[in-house]
Amino acid sequence: MYVHKRLLTWLLVSLAFAPATVHAEIYKCRGPNGDVIFTSHQEQCPGAQVHQPKKRLQHSGTPHHTEPSPAQRHPAAAAPPDPEEAMAARWRKKKASSQKRLEKLQQTVPKLERVVGWCNHGDDLYYEDEDGIRHGMSCDRVGQEYAKQKAEMEQLEQYLAEGLEEECRRSGCLPGWIR
Repeated sequence: MYVHKRLLTWLLVSLAFAPATVHAEIYKCRGPNGDVIFTSHQEQCPGAQVHQPKKRLQHSGTPHHTEPSPAQRHPAAAAPPDPEEAMAARWRKKKASSQKRLEKLQQTVPKLERVVGWCNHGDDLYYEDEDGIRHGMSCDRVGQEYAKQKAEMEQLEQYLAEGLEEECRRSGCLPGWIR
């Protein structure tokens, strides 16, 4: 019985000190951009009558939530891309990818050249796998890979020096597109 009295007392005290629900007048109007505004400040909705909501209004925590426009939902559909700028971007990308590949080859080819030099001196080649086990390498295979990558590097150097600009010119692009 004592526990029930204590619980009842606590419940009554907590209800007595619970914050009272404050009912403010809510006004509904349309803002300058056409969005519906609910506010308790009549000066923000001049001439508006007190809004009688059909359901409870809940504050979402965000100041203004609006439905995104079609351009915001689908940015690509907002404005069609300029065909000339799209073509220029394609040629710049082509040049950048060729330069990136050339830079990688310029790092790899000298290393392969050093390994081929070891083969030319009669050295045996091996590599270690992740477990530390040694595996033999064929000098012929390394030589073939070196020749292939060196040829590709020379072709890319030639292409970037003259071929890309000529290819671009023949396709009708402007010189500034690949500079």
